[in-house]
Amino acid sequence: MGGFLGYYYSKLAQISLPAENIHLPLVQSTIANNKKTQQVYSSLAKKYDEQIDWDEWYMGMASIRKDLLSICEGSVLEVSTGTGRNIPYYPISKIKSLTLTDSNPQMLTESVSKATAQFTSPKPSLVSYFFSSQNKSAPPVRYLVSDAQTLYSSISLNGENDADAGILQKDGGYDVVVDTFGLCSCEDPTLALKNMVKCCKPSGRILLLEHGRVAEYGDDQGGYVLSQMRKLIPSSFIELCNEILDKSAKDHAEKWGCWWNRDILSIVEQAGMEVEKVERFHFGTTYLIVGKPKNGQLVNKTGNS
Repeated sequence: MGGFLGYYYSKLAQISLPAENIHLPLVQSTIANNKKTQQVYSSLAKKYDEQIDWDEWYMGMASIRKDLLSICEGSVLEVSTGTGRNIPYYPISKIKSLTLTDSNPQMLTESVSKATAQFTSPKPSLVSYFFSSQNKSAPPVRYLVSDAQTLYSSISLNGENDADAGILQKDGGYDVVVDTFGLCSCEDPTLALKNMVKCCKPSGRILLLEHGRVAEYGDDQGGYVLSQMRKLIPSSFIELCNEILDKSAKDHAEKWGCWWNRDILSIVEQAGMEVEKVERFHFGTTYLIVGKPKNGQLVNKTGNS
């Protein structure tokens, strides 16, 4: 661990000081606007999966995605689908319909082949038919080009107005709304999350998996790790992590189109989403959040009641 921190300290010293308040979306939008972000995603679309496969394997993201998406049932809306990295982990037997949206058509196009393979491939045997949750009565899947910040305005992937997109124009249309690593790329992430809340039924759930700056620790998983680290490291581990994120945020945004140093819990609170569960991973920089669309107080920033 000492070698790990020493390596990042050395890298940190080579980076110039970031802009003041660079973790705030308003400041970030002056550095990389939506047009630049879309250009980044268009250029990454074909090679995105190949470039992040190893990182996601190393970080155990498959099991985290599977755990989060196991909650899905009924009509499901995924926002910021990207290349469809969630598709293998949906419990298809519990889903009646799946709507995949993304603001970038090139990224969304990459998700089509994954969904086709996952939902329509033939069942090789009676054993797999009865005991596998996949490929069993596969739900209808729609692909809509839609920005999370303007979620009610959608077109189909082929560029035409979608005749069946009416459900996006009605508040509370979905049983589950999913967003994984999407709030980091919106110019106004609070507005994007408010739209997700509006699209979810009062009895439904909003599922988030996001990366962001490290918040104060508590009894959730990431909080426990941070509390142990602070016993071992004299200086504040939280401030160290956030300093690394802030200093590298601009370069990361220019390469990947996302800002990984945003205050996720603050965004959730401002959006008026009631939080039921918070778990943190990777020294507290990855957030798994389950919530529902009801006005009320955020449980609190550690996930405790």
